[in-house]
Amino acid sequence: MIVWSIASTEEEQADGAMFLCRNAERLGTPFKWSTVIHLLIYTLEDNGLLIGKDESGAVVSAVAYTAGAEDDRYKDRARIQVHLLYIEDRWRGGAVLLAGYRALLKHLRQSQAGWREIVFYAGPTEENRRRFRKRAELLKTVQRPSGEMDFYLFVPLR
Repeated sequence: MIVWSIASTEEEQADGAMFLCRNAERLGTPFKWSTVIHLLIYTLEDNGLLIGKDESGAVVSAVAYTAGAEDDRYKDRARIQVHLLYIEDRWRGGAVLLAGYRALLKHLRQSQAGWREIVFYAGPTEENRRRFRKRAELLKTVQRPSGEMDFYLFVPLR
């Protein structure tokens, strides 16, 4: 079982950031390394790093997000943008992802009064579009410096 929590201490933040850095090649983002680092910095400054630990206390999953979204230069803080998400292979599956999703929503309800939606970018593949279409709306496909990306609006369960 994975126990999800916000990385609130410096040690937890370091563990979560190092976990994402160790798995940088497997994050599935077309971002340059410098962009990944900037996203981590923004996330840590915004207290938006959700980590999942296994029974031994090792970080095995992480979700990095900020209040505000890149497409309006982070002006609308009621929009939550998920920047990075990674779950170790052995933990992947619907139950773990659903538990992480619920942990994120619980944290947002407690700490981000007035948030209304979650947005994220993903590679414009048919596999991603099939994966996300049940719970997210594809808003647009954009050309980014790192390549073409789909921009989604996640429909949260309230």
